[in-house]
Amino acid sequence: MSDRIVNRLMGEGDLETLAEKTSAIIDEREAKKISSKIKKGEFNFNDFLAQMDQMKKLGSMKSIMGMIPGMSGMAGKLKDMDLENSVEMKRIKAMIGSMTKKERELPALLNNSRKRRIAKGAGLSQMEVNRFLKQFKNAAKMAKKFSGKRGMQDLQNMLSQSQRQGIPR
Repeated sequence: MSDRIVNRLMGEGDLETLAEKTSAIIDEREAKKISSKIKKGEFNFNDFLAQMDQMKKLGSMKSIMGMIPGMSGMAGKLKDMDLENSVEMKRIKAMIGSMTKKERELPALLNNSRKRRIAKGAGLSQMEVNRFLKQFKNAAKMAKKFSGKRGMQDLQNMLSQSQRQGIPR
């Protein structure tokens, strides 16, 4: 236990505590179900909201980053990001709240008339709704790509490429 505290103070992270905290909060069956949906490309808005609730239970981004080796320097620069109450998250939740149950389950249903209705219900422009939907679709594609057999290798290759090109992570 004292090793963990020393490691965190030295900026080396504490993966053991992070793993314990994560396993206490995240239900293994639910995690497998979500992982399966991501691999099949079936991740939807209900899943997104459930994942945000799980993240909220883990604590602030600053505390999570501080437990990951090599990330503590970045954690120090972060203000305590409040995922739950950020302007962006409030807009996203308003948008998802303006969707029907079926639209949340099947994002492919969202045509222009549905997007207009959702935008009006959420107090957003249709352009903002389109931007979020594009981000959601891109994130789902990336998650699907990295969930395959070579997922971690592909992610490491992408990160090392960005590092070589001088792109900050």
